[in-house]
Amino acid sequence: MEKLRLFFLSLLLIFFSGCTILLFENPIPNKGEIVQVLPEFLNGQFLKKEEQIYYDIERLNDKHCIIYGTNWIHKDSIYALVESLKNDSTYVEFKESTLIIKDKDTTQKIILRLDKDIYYTAKEPAYEINLEKGYFIHDFEKKLEKRIVLKSYKNKYFLNIIDQEKKWFAVWLKMKNDSLTIWNSQIADTSFVENLDYYNGLTRINKIEDKTYAANPSNEELFKLLKEPSLFHEQIWVRAGDSNKQNWIGKIIGITILLLSAVLIALRKRNNNINLDYKKFF
Repeated sequence: MEKLRLFFLSLLLIFFSGCTILLFENPIPNKGEIVQVLPEFLNGQFLKKEEQIYYDIERLNDKHCIIYGTNWIHKDSIYALVESLKNDSTYVEFKESTLIIKDKDTTQKIILRLDKDIYYTAKEPAYEINLEKGYFIHDFEKKLEKRIVLKSYKNKYFLNIIDQEKKWFAVWLKMKNDSLTIWNSQIADTSFVENLDYYNGLTRINKIEDKTYAANPSNEELFKLLKEPSLFHEQIWVRAGDSNKQNWIGKIIGITILLLSAVLIALRKRNNNINLDYKKFF
């Protein structure tokens, strides 16, 4: 997992600066039916829409699956990625299908596999769901098992994961045609705090610590929240048949180049700011 994080570190810097989350006092929805078997659509390969990740869901049985992740990048963008990862303390080069990253204390070699103009990282476990033993894993280095409850309600599945303060982080899924839409407790509304009075009108929301809120909505209140179009983080995974896979790869190539250019600019600005800060202290 560390290799995957390093490989796309520059892209992550753009999108994540600390997430606000809304936890729930109880597994949602209150009236949902507890499910003991994984939904049938949780199997096979999916491409994460507009991002360079595909997921391979391997079912060990009808109650247990492991979701593997693979990053990829078009071969025409690999050298832009190399440049974006470089800074004053990090040396990066790409040689013989290997991405070499060196800093003061460590050297990492990430071997990439080339297939039809696309470089792929090695497949790594990303998530594990085990309904039989009732746990979820998202960190395979620490192997921390978190308690889960899976519920279903009106064609949606709600995976409730025990989080801090014995509250529940929720992930809900809906499959339609070849697209799996996934929402979760991360808040996507960047003006959430400013709009808190509005959301409190839908259900009572309490701040429990910085960037962490909690609620205990009724079913009616919950589905009012879920209908808010910009409130929760959303992902779309497209089932990766050969034609779908090639179509999405083609669409993302242009986006990739633009993102890498933006990353390079952002990293240079960040390095300039760091240098200015040092000058202030010395």
